[in-house]
Amino acid sequence: MFIYEQEEDKYGKPQVHYWLTQGDTCGIISTPKDEEGNIVDPSLIGEVKFKLYRNDSTRECIFEKTMTRYETNKYLFKLLSVENTFDLGKYKYEIEYTFLDGDVNTPNQWYFEIIEQAV
Repeated sequence: MFIYEQEEDKYGKPQVHYWLTQGDTCGIISTPKDEEGNIVDPSLIGEVKFKLYRNDSTRECIFEKTMTRYETNKYLFKLLSVENTFDLGKYKYEIEYTFLDGDVNTPNQWYFEIIEQAV
């Protein structure tokens, strides 16, 4: 099972909270936008990554995967079942855009929970 809900972060910005059953697959599509909500020209982007962090004081990155261009202005993150070996619990994720000029932008950062399989 893979479900999500839009929530608001402490800055009033909409973020997406994800829940994924341990061992399942999921796909997330992201469209890079600037501060005003305009779609960023994809020719300016060098790489897009999905990163997963421990939700504790260490904030250790435990997983990262390069997203693939899905359409002209969209990027796809696909987590395969064999990659979903995470312990049950609440993590933090971010989608990181690295631009060709070296700038890095992480506008999407929120919660990603791994939940137990239903019996």
